[in-house]
Order: sequence, then structure tokens, then C-alpha cells
Amino acid sequence: MRHARVALLVLVACRSPHPAPAPSAPPPVAVAGPPPPEPSEPAVADDDASAPPPPEPAPLGGDVLETWEVGDLEVVASLPTGTEERRPIVVGVHGSHDRPDAACRRWRRALAAWPIIVCPKGVPYRGGLAWGAPADVAQRIDRTLAALRERHGDRVAEGSVVYAGWSLGATRGPKVVALRPGLFDPVVLVEIGHTRIDARASAASLRGGRVAHPIVACATKRCASFAKRLGGAAFVDAGIGRGHVFDARMARAVGESVRAAVANDARWEGLAAALAASPPADDEEPLPPVDEEPDLVPDP
Repeated sequence: MRHARVALLVLVACRSPHPAPAPSAPPPVAVAGPPPPEPSEPAVADDDASAPPPPEPAPLGGDVLETWEVGDLEVVASLPTGTEERRPIVVGVHGSHDRPDAACRRWRRALAAWPIIVCPKGVPYRGGLAWGAPADVAQRIDRTLAALRERHGDRVAEGSVVYAGWSLGATRGPKVVALRPGLFDPVVLVEIGHTRIDARASAASLRGGRVAHPIVACATKRCASFAKRLGGAAFVDAGIGRGHVFDARMARAVGESVRAAVANDARWEGLAAALAASPPADDEEPLPPVDEEPDLVPDP
């Protein structure tokens, strides 16, 4: 009987389930707080902050004039910038009591700084500058052209040269070009006729110089009257009655007239586009002033 109880106890113990394991501790609860900072972008060095900005490309026809000393002759020159292509030449001949640098700036404006422009200095006269005999003017132009070719011959498109005269420079023009037949064309005479000058003799001189494209540009009745007597020249009306001026209106009118005169000359192929891209009148810088009183130097 005793043995039967022991066996029963052993059997019950074997059938009892194993004790359940103790439950694991719950995961820790995070304490609320500010979120961690976002990772920052890697720093990039700002080169532009310390280094100067790269220079702008030089525009065609930069606003820099060169001055050359050619013996006793001073020459002011305007060279196209931003290009190495060859360009034709314009000789700017200033007026009475005027300056070569002012002449170059006027013709730069009129022709959109596109051609090579050289402006010889005249001779002293009554506290200013003027021009002597046409032969002296022609010789000064010869020296000017020689100096240009010596310094920048690789930039010159050889061929006819534009004679661009203002006031007294225009009045001297016909006799000057007659001394150098075939060299000058077109010949631009702005505000000619304010000194004693014979229209018939001037017409003969232009023919003798073999000028195919004479241009007379006027803003005074006196100049317009001379142009009518001269005959055979393209007439530019820049506002007759406005006075003896070479202002922005005159410059635009002259530029368009020159463009038409050289339309069939391949050397001038880019002038039309340059004129079209010129700034509008409101954006233009003022042209150098001219003397209120026209030429006082008689025609020799």
C-alpha cells in the first residue's frame, strides 16, 4: 500500500507543467526632449567672396583712345577692341578751336566705334587749334596714316580711307582730297561752309580727288545753302536750323549716310550691325561740346 502511494506521487509530479518563466522587463520609455539637430551640409568655400569677379570681355570699340607722338605731330586714335579682324580707316579732322580727342569721340559715336579712327592735331591759332594750308593738312594726314601702319598695320583693312571733316576740317576737305587723288572715299563734310569757300571750286576738287561718295551733313541754313550750290553730294539733313552742332542727332544721321555709301564695300560688312546695336538716344553719353562760334579761319 505504501509503495502504491509513492508511485502515485511520482506520476503526478511528472505530469505537472513546468513553471512559466518570469516575464521580461518592459523596454525603457524614451523621455521627451528636443530632436537632435539635422546634420549640416558640408561647408563650401566661396571663392567669389574673396576674389574679384572676372573682367567683362572688352566690347567692340572700347572707350580707350590712344595718343601718339609722331615727331612734332600729336595723333589721337580709336582702335576697335574685342576683335582682331582688319578694319578700314577713318581720318577725323577737327574744327577750329577744337581738339583731336573730341573729334575721335564724335566719329566713334557716329560710326559705332567700329572702324579704326585716327585724328591728327591741328596747328596753334589764337589760343586754340586750327588748320593751315590744305597741303599742310594733307602732309599731317600722311604722317598719321604712316604712324598707324607702323603701330597697327596688321589691323588695317587696306583700301580707300574715309575723310571725316567737321566745321573747318570739312571746309579744308575738298582741297585736301584733291591733293591725294584716289585715297579718300567716302568724304564726309559736316557743317561745311562757315568760312569763305567757293562751291564750284570745291566740286571740282572732289572730282579731282576721284571721290565717288561725297556727303554733306548740315544743321544750319548756311551749310545747307552751300550743299545746294555744291551739287552732286549726298545731303544729310540733321535738323536744319538747330545750329552749328555735332550732337547725337547729327552723329546718327551721319552714321546712316556712311553706311549707305559703303554698302558695297566688303571691308565695311560689319558696320550696319554695329550701328543697329548702338544704344538708344536716352542711353547715349553726351558728345564733346563744340564752340558756339563757327570757324574763324579763312580758307587759304
